[in-house]
Amino acid sequence: MSKSHHLTCVILPTTSLAVRRALTRSTWWTLPIFLLGVACSDDADGNDTLSGDTSTPDAVDSTGNNPWGSQDVSGPDGDVKNELGGSLSDLGADSTIAEPGDATNESDLGAGYDDAQPGADISETPIDSDGDEIYDTDDNCPNAPNPGQQDMDLDGIGDVCDGDLDGDSVPNEFDPFPSQPLMPGSALKNTVYAHSSSHLYLLDAKIYKVVPVGPFLWPTSFTGEEMTDIAIDSFGVLYGVSFDHLWVCHPQTAACSHLGQLPTSFNGLAVLPAGSYDTNADTLVGVTVDGDWLRLKPDQGKVTATVIGSYGAGYTSDGDAFSLIGVGTYAAVETASSFQSILAAINPLTGAIEKEIGKIGNYSSIYGLAGWTSKVFAFDESGDVIVLDVNTGAVLTTLLDTNVSWWGAAGRVNPSEP
Repeated sequence: MSKSHHLTCVILPTTSLAVRRALTRSTWWTLPIFLLGVACSDDADGNDTLSGDTSTPDAVDSTGNNPWGSQDVSGPDGDVKNELGGSLSDLGADSTIAEPGDATNESDLGAGYDDAQPGADISETPIDSDGDEIYDTDDNCPNAPNPGQQDMDLDGIGDVCDGDLDGDSVPNEFDPFPSQPLMPGSALKNTVYAHSSSHLYLLDAKIYKVVPVGPFLWPTSFTGEEMTDIAIDSFGVLYGVSFDHLWVCHPQTAACSHLGQLPTSFNGLAVLPAGSYDTNADTLVGVTVDGDWLRLKPDQGKVTATVIGSYGAGYTSDGDAFSLIGVGTYAAVETASSFQSILAAINPLTGAIEKEIGKIGNYSSIYGLAGWTSKVFAFDESGDVIVLDVNTGAVLTTLLDTNVSWWGAAGRVNPSEP
């Protein structure tokens, strides 16, 4: 008997005996119709007779033509229905997948097809949290109105919400010049700064090499200024005091800017790192000759001074103090009976001496004191630089006669490790 084309439907996966029988029929002529994994040939019962259903319009291709003849695949087909026990309904028009890969393609959203990506068919309304008519996705300050989108340092954060407006790594609230990226500059790590009354120097803390930075450059309206001490905060900002004024100076140029007039004179200056006195911020401290500790706060050309405490009875300031994160707070002090410089541990909350570490050699004019890791650099007016162990006061080395009459010194409160 000659073979003729027949329609067989296959559902995968399935365990249906009817479908497995259909798979055993002879010659295939398969029309790919995607319905739950169904493919059909035109003789479901395998009797070599086409099962035409002409009561319903036949299927057409994308051009509107019917290349398959009178065999209808969209209307009821008795052979398919009978073979599968009446459990199969025809392919519905709304089930057609528009194009290959449509299950993950978002380009046809709104065409009546569901894509696999969750929420892909949902149209979201853009959000403008701060009401400045710029959507959050495009707003460089989504929670602060800034329709102009100003961004001075071009860091992608708008000026109105930028914690470092000029991008110099000094937060606005601690920056004497929050909109000037070249000021106030930043002191180097692994470096101790020291000075005479008129010049700034730096000393490499690892190789003990003294290098001049240059003379202090005062504003033209100030004459006869002499720097009595300096201090450096956790951001590398270098502060200084002359006899009557508070300054901020650039560590690389020694150019100084006036912050305000002092209420009294100080021969020592120190910065207490955040957490040692103030929980959230560094504290600038001026030390008087009598050993009093005062908190200094510059604000719009004025400096307020608030008493913290003092070294205690019998002690005076030799000329400097420092505080290091993880190490402690120390000062060079004198007593009326010793006439020698003493390294002492200080309580940063009260300024009181907790204990004497020991005498600093045979020196009596240690006007500069700076810490770096477990070492103390003591600068004597004679020109000598003495390196001490912070825990014992033992002299580790001495740089003799640097030809500088030292008046002060400072290092960062968070220096690098060696």
